[in-house]
Amino acid sequence: MDLNLGGIFLSEMIGTFLLILIGCGVNASVNLKKTYSHNSGWIVISFGWGMGVMIGAAAAYYSGGHLNPAVTLAMWTEDFINTQEAMIYFCGEIVGAFLGALTVAFLFWDHFKETEDKSAIAGTFHTTPAIKKWYRNFATEFFATSVLVLPLLTITEVDVSWIYGPLFAGLIVLGIGLTLGGLTGYAINPARDIMPRLVHTIIPIPNKGTSNWEYSWVPILGPLFGSMLAVGIFELMLVAF
Repeated sequence: MDLNLGGIFLSEMIGTFLLILIGCGVNASVNLKKTYSHNSGWIVISFGWGMGVMIGAAAAYYSGGHLNPAVTLAMWTEDFINTQEAMIYFCGEIVGAFLGALTVAFLFWDHFKETEDKSAIAGTFHTTPAIKKWYRNFATEFFATSVLVLPLLTITEVDVSWIYGPLFAGLIVLGIGLTLGGLTGYAINPARDIMPRLVHTIIPIPNKGTSNWEYSWVPILGPLFGSMLAVGIFELMLVAF
C-alpha cells in the first residue's frame, strides 16, 4: 500500500494519542485519589498499557501503527520505510503523545487536586525507576525495548491481518509490563516518556513536584539502542534461516 505523508502523520498521531490516553489514563486511575480504581495495582497498569498499544495500533493501521520512535527507527534501518516517511512517523508520534498526555491532565484535574503524593502525580505521566541505578535502569529499557521490537520485525516477514497485528503488539507490551516493567516503569518508547514528562513540566498541575529530567535520558536512549539490538538480532536470523 502506497502511503501519503499526511496520512502517515494523522494515523500515527491518532494512534499514539490513544496509546497515551489509555496508558497514562490507567496510571492516573491507579495512582490518584478518589478514582474507582485507585490502588488497584501494577497488574491493572500493565493490562492498561497493553490495551493502549492494541487500541492505538488498530486505530493507526493505515501507517502500520508504530506509535513509538524506537519501532520507527528499526523499520527505517531495515528499509521498510524511507527517510522522509520516518521523519513524518516521528512527528506524528511526538505530537500524538503530547496531546494524549495533555488530555489526561485535563480529564483527571480534580483528582490531582485530591492527591498530595507528588510521586504518584509524576508517575501518571513519566517513568521513574524503582531503584535508581542508571546503568541497570538503562539496561532494563535497552533489553525490554529489544524484546518489543524484535517480534514486531519478525511479523513483517509474514502475512498478519489487521486484527492480529495490534493484538500481538498489545500482548508483547503486557508481557513486558508484567516482568521487566516493575523495574523502571517500562517506557520502551521515547515519545511515551518525553512528551508526558513535558506536559507534567509546563502545565500547572495541582500538587505536582519535580519532573525528574535528570533521569529522562534513560527512557530515551535505552529504547533507541535497544531497538538497534533487535535489528542486529533480526539480521542474524535472516542470514541463519
